[in-house]
Amino acid sequence: MTEPDEGGIRLQRGEFVRETTRGEAPSDPSFEAYSDTIMMYPGWEPEANIEAQRGVGTYRPEDFFAGPEDHSGITIAYHLQRALVDGNGDPVDAITDGIQRDADNRLKNTHTFVGREEHNAGGAAGGGKRIFYVGHGGLVASGEIPFATDTALPIENSLTYDFERFMVYVVDQPSGSTTLDVESTDPSDTSQTLTIEDEGAGTTEDVALNGTTTETTTESFPGIDALSLDAETTGDVIVKDGSGNELARLAGSDSYDQGEGDLGIPALGGGSHAGSVGTPFEHFIDDSIEATTGSLGGTNARIVSSSFSFDNNVDADTVGGRFRSLYENEQTLSLDAEVFGPESNAREIEAYLQNKGIDVRWTADSFTMDLTGGTRTSSGEANKEANQGRATISPQFEFADISLASV
Repeated sequence: MTEPDEGGIRLQRGEFVRETTRGEAPSDPSFEAYSDTIMMYPGWEPEANIEAQRGVGTYRPEDFFAGPEDHSGITIAYHLQRALVDGNGDPVDAITDGIQRDADNRLKNTHTFVGREEHNAGGAAGGGKRIFYVGHGGLVASGEIPFATDTALPIENSLTYDFERFMVYVVDQPSGSTTLDVESTDPSDTSQTLTIEDEGAGTTEDVALNGTTTETTTESFPGIDALSLDAETTGDVIVKDGSGNELARLAGSDSYDQGEGDLGIPALGGGSHAGSVGTPFEHFIDDSIEATTGSLGGTNARIVSSSFSFDNNVDADTVGGRFRSLYENEQTLSLDAEVFGPESNAREIEAYLQNKGIDVRWTADSFTMDLTGGTRTSSGEANKEANQGRATISPQFEFADISLASV
């Protein structure tokens, strides 16, 4: 059977877990689903900051070197299904981790992300393959929740991460249950341990590396779903099946100009993969957005569409090596709206010029969002055209505070 190409219609799994230590997947992670319907992931275009070396006496590059990696702008889009917060006001949906701050004004949670695409044909051993996208130290840098009255589909959340580490791993699957051979390409790799798991960690084994000497597992593995090193290696760690087919390779520090190796795919241990959310999706068609202080569009105004967004203005410092140290700065809370009514154009421009304050509430099926201390940063354009029966206007707002509550 011909192996399929990569694509969104292949079998996919995308999940996250909140980290207890920034940049590290927790032990025995209980992964969570963004939604039962993911529209897009990972939206990843890495930046290795490769620079050409040029010296006198030549007009062509002498060599190329990679600098610190930038893994920003990684995007997950999904249909909103989970409440933003629980009854205690703690985050439930992943996007809330980009909104709430702790007592030190830092984002409350960072994420480890694992995405998986599965092919049931192809691979070195003919057992198919799995392609894993793995990120650690993920800050929800920005996000958007759009509201539209003209669609029957659920609200489509979009969150954008900046990750400290992000990598892709291709793991060919064995054609049947087999022991696995593990070795490094460097004889000095003798202090690290590789944890191997199959689907759901039903079969698991820790293999102590012995340099370039092959170590064979005691257990037989019908598949491979996690390869996790407890420390980086100098050489590449190679995993083969009992027939000598190379199934996977974790690159060591010698494979990178910056000198830091990969740690692989997090082990599940006693944890769990995300299950189905199973609750109803959130549709804006039966929600409401209204001004609780001030006016949105004036008397008898109606909202055509709106969009809430936030930005944590995440930045990074290079501290030596392959990866950057991320930190969040000031937060902006914004709302765009398209409204119409008997006096919407006039009232929105009037309110903007007079810098009139406004508070806005979004009432959803299972939660409320209150945006307070707001003002208009743009009134939108008042425009009357030929053959126009209704003139909409699109003001933009920025808010000082936000509160979320379950209902």
